[in-house]
Amino acid sequence: MQYFYIFSFVFTNSTILSTSSPVSVKACEKLKNVGIRASLINSRFINPFDKEFLDGMTGKKLFFFEEYVEQNSLYSKTLSYFNEKQIKADVYGVNIPNKTYSVASRKELLRETGLDLDSIVEFVKTKLNI
Repeated sequence: MQYFYIFSFVFTNSTILSTSSPVSVKACEKLKNVGIRASLINSRFINPFDKEFLDGMTGKKLFFFEEYVEQNSLYSKTLSYFNEKQIKADVYGVNIPNKTYSVASRKELLRETGLDLDSIVEFVKTKLNI
C-alpha cells in the first residue's frame, strides 16, 4: 500500500469555507479502495507557512489540490521553499490555471480544471503509476 499526503484549500469569494475539501475527503476514501493510503492534512495549519512541518516532509509524496490560482498558492510556495532548502520530496499539484473561463456551473468548472473527484483520483493514480 502506498502512502502520501494531500493538501487542499477550498476558496469561494476569497473566503476559506473549509480547510479539508469534501472532494479531497472523498478522494482519499476512493483511493483507499484501490490500495492507496492517503493522509489528508488540514492546510490551515501549514499556511501561513509552517517551515518546521514542511522540513519533516523530506522523502514524502505530497499532492496539493487548491481551488486557487497557482501563482502564490501553497503548492507554489512549497516548491520554492523545497528548492531553496534542497529538500527532496515528490511534490505534485493541481491549481486553477490563470485564464478566463466560460460561464459554467461550479461542478463543470471543477471538472475543467481537474479539481473534481474523478480528476483528482486519476491524477494521483497516474503520478503513482497505478
